[in-house]
Amino acid sequence: MSEQPETKKRRLTLACNVCRAKKIKCDGIKPACGKCIKFNKECTYTSVIRKRGPKQGHIDLLEQRLKKMEELISGTRLIPDMTQQQQPSIQPQTIQQPLPITPTPKITPPTIAPPITAPPAAPAPQFSYFNSTSPPQTESTWPDSDTIDHLVPLFFKHLEVFSPFANPTGLMQSIKNKTCEKFLLWSILSVAARFSNRLTNVGSPRWMSGEKFSDEARKLIPEVIEAPCLEHLQGLLIMALHEYGCARGPRLWTYSGLAIRMALELDLHKEPMAEQEDKLMSMDNWLWYETQRRTFWRTFIEDKVTSATTGRPQMMDVGDVSTLLPVWNSALDFNSINEFYQQSLDGSELICYRVVRDPHTRDIKGILVTPIDMSIPANMPLLSHIGLDSRFIELFVIAGKISQFINRGYKDDASSSSVIESTEIENLNERLDDWVARLPLSLRNTPANLEHFRNETSHKATQFVVSHVLHNALIVLLNRPSLVLADMPQLNTTSSRIQEKIHQSVDRCLAAADNVTVMLKDLYSKVDIVPPLVIYFVYITATVMVNNAFSTNPTHCQKAERALDEFYQFFNDMKTFWAMTDKLYFLIRDLYAVHKKAFSTHKHGQLIGDGDERFRLKSPLADMSLSTSDYATELDWQKQGTQEPGAFSFPKVNSTNLSPFDVWLQEQQLAQKKQ
Repeated sequence: MSEQPETKKRRLTLACNVCRAKKIKCDGIKPACGKCIKFNKECTYTSVIRKRGPKQGHIDLLEQRLKKMEELISGTRLIPDMTQQQQPSIQPQTIQQPLPITPTPKITPPTIAPPITAPPAAPAPQFSYFNSTSPPQTESTWPDSDTIDHLVPLFFKHLEVFSPFANPTGLMQSIKNKTCEKFLLWSILSVAARFSNRLTNVGSPRWMSGEKFSDEARKLIPEVIEAPCLEHLQGLLIMALHEYGCARGPRLWTYSGLAIRMALELDLHKEPMAEQEDKLMSMDNWLWYETQRRTFWRTFIEDKVTSATTGRPQMMDVGDVSTLLPVWNSALDFNSINEFYQQSLDGSELICYRVVRDPHTRDIKGILVTPIDMSIPANMPLLSHIGLDSRFIELFVIAGKISQFINRGYKDDASSSSVIESTEIENLNERLDDWVARLPLSLRNTPANLEHFRNETSHKATQFVVSHVLHNALIVLLNRPSLVLADMPQLNTTSSRIQEKIHQSVDRCLAAADNVTVMLKDLYSKVDIVPPLVIYFVYITATVMVNNAFSTNPTHCQKAERALDEFYQFFNDMKTFWAMTDKLYFLIRDLYAVHKKAFSTHKHGQLIGDGDERFRLKSPLADMSLSTSDYATELDWQKQGTQEPGAFSFPKVNSTNLSPFDVWLQEQQLAQKKQ
């Protein structure tokens, strides 16, 4: 009995390599077996474990085991059903697996392939909270080629100034090859349709022309959320633009928020060229980096504009951003330029790009990247080479600071001294002045430059006008409270220094408003290519003109009335394509009617009752919250905006939607009219 296990052990021992090669029995003794010692051979053992075949004489035992296995299998028929039940819980994990969010430099611009798409078998009910009638993702179709060929060029013709694309040619090529994301394509078509003259595309009203395309884009929202990539981010920005064009504030706010989160998820706030070691890069790589920059800063602008119009907090801070400012647009052509520059937001970094060409064929071989040492004073003049693309974004950085100050700084109990004595106002005014001082002479707002750009139809001319309209509108926005403070009786009780500061602020505000009025003609002459974000800032300036129209100075009144005609013309032209303009146009006329009624009542020695809701003066930003309850409940402005002046019924203003600054300014205006 004691020898039986011993024999079995020997059978389990591996044979040495010599015995295995000779196919003789090995005793398995280590380090050298008996046969190798006998024949004076080197005894080695392999580390590979090899399986033996079945033991002879145990067939019956194997058959018994096989029978047992069959019984076990037949007794677990629930296993396939359990697998099917687990399938829905497994698929979301498959969809939500980590996505590649940092694209490699080898990807050809301007688009990047989707990182990971959702499995086609994913059940549609998972996405029912987005759209109960949404089909599975695999049922999304590709637009017909005729529609694409017609609308995509229209998009770049009318909106290139404000688009997140650095290489429209590359994008159109990807659309032609059907490698572009469907969500991005449907989004582009939804915005471009409002500029089409084809009967099959024109809707009523015209700004609703792209709804059939935006419906297709919305079906893909679940896939977009699950797969962050650059093209999905660009599509979200364009969808936000479409919703702005339809004056649907809640949707605009949602798409903007998704875009901001996705931009941060993709690390677009970090300079993509920071890890670039090669000094010579291909043109495709550079355009790919530039597309990332343009997309990020377009998202940044969206954050600042929505914050300004709603009074809500901002989500992006420039202190977290290292991305260089974009420089590329259609005004630049690699075939005609040999050198251009790019800077960081704070001006501490400056990059010089030199186009490297073949000396014989003049074909572009790449772009040579040369960092400039900005600690050397002699290099400072090189900043004058920075164009309007970068300058435009610098303004929105200041706009974000102004919006933040207004939303935080003005409280319900604000007094004239606390408002005007704020050092923040002085700092922001200095930043606005510094922006102008750093402009090269060719880009400053001078009569000669304005006349020069009036004769151009390029996007650069639109950039020039829009940039200076925005700059002056920001001056108006920052200094507008001084118009109320200057007429308050309490002003006489303040120090002469405060009175002087208030009057200086008034002069600054009115001068900036006049500058906007002068440039309005240049805007509505190019109304089809004006970026819609400028509408809000024109509206802010128009509120100042309404205030001046009821000045005690007859000259100021006449001047303001003529200016308002220009503003009305601009709003009339823009509202064809953008519904939000129609709403703002109604608000301006409504505000004018309220002031007129209040002025007439005051003139006859009557006072407006505190409880009379009809004659409550609205602040310039009243009813401008883009996150009000449903926009469908506020359609009265569409009907009333077409009535004759004076035939207004005044919609109620929900004070809960106003920022503290709006409430404060509204109360000051009411108090002023009662005196």
